[in-house]
Amino acid sequence: MQAVRRFSLSGLILAAGLLALAAGCAPKKAFKPGLDTPREAWTEFRENYCAPLPSSGISITASLFYTRVKPKRSNRTVINLWGDFDHPLRLDIAAGIGRKLAHIREDDGGLTVFYPDQRAAYTDPNPVLGATRLGMPFPFSLRDLAHMLGGSFASLAPDDFDSGERTESGYVFRFNKGPVSLLALDGWARPMRLEGKTRIYNGDLRGWSIDFDRYYPDDGKGVPQPGMLRLGIDNGEQGVLRVKNRDFRNGDWPDQALGLSLPDGTDIFRLGTSVKTHQVE
Repeated sequence: MQAVRRFSLSGLILAAGLLALAAGCAPKKAFKPGLDTPREAWTEFRENYCAPLPSSGISITASLFYTRVKPKRSNRTVINLWGDFDHPLRLDIAAGIGRKLAHIREDDGGLTVFYPDQRAAYTDPNPVLGATRLGMPFPFSLRDLAHMLGGSFASLAPDDFDSGERTESGYVFRFNKGPVSLLALDGWARPMRLEGKTRIYNGDLRGWSIDFDRYYPDDGKGVPQPGMLRLGIDNGEQGVLRVKNRDFRNGDWPDQALGLSLPDGTDIFRLGTSVKTHQVE
């Protein structure tokens, strides 16, 4: 009789273990409990992804695979982005073998891009227009990119939506004004897609989209941050940005860390005019 009891107890323990294992492996619900309407999802998004950032600066290492149309070619580069969320920010672009391709600084005065191979630097008071003039893939400022990778969409997403609907997988919101025309969230109010238009150097509007694809880790540590961005431009160009490392920083950076020193002999041009303003001596 005692053996039977021991067997029964063992069976119960095993069954409980299997149930716990099954519960741990169960798929996550498509919709967070309590998010039943577009307004509730929008409130959740604003509270999590438009709140003030918990730090003053960020440092990111990422890979960027970009396909251009004219001329048709693909490039794989490594980018390092660092600085203060509210300026200045630095971005270095390097080839896969480590050769530096460009050094970029964005501050309240605009954009400066230095190409060491050309020994030339280009400036523009408008960082977005300057970037499009140089053929850079992101149709928004480094500040917007840094905030987005830090988990804040406040600089891009409007304060409220003009229309919203619930779909099978989440929510879609549309906006009548501003650079962003559409925002798609999953059922847990995490950003999945952005669409918008940005005015470029020749006055045209450039359509773009960003998909945030399978990169929200469920580690229970704060608000999940995007780890992969798929960028599409209406001229057919595409890019994939994968975050390799992301560190937040509080406190001031050393001046030399955020500066962009130009070597002697560098020609400096003002974008939009093709006029050389001066040469570094």
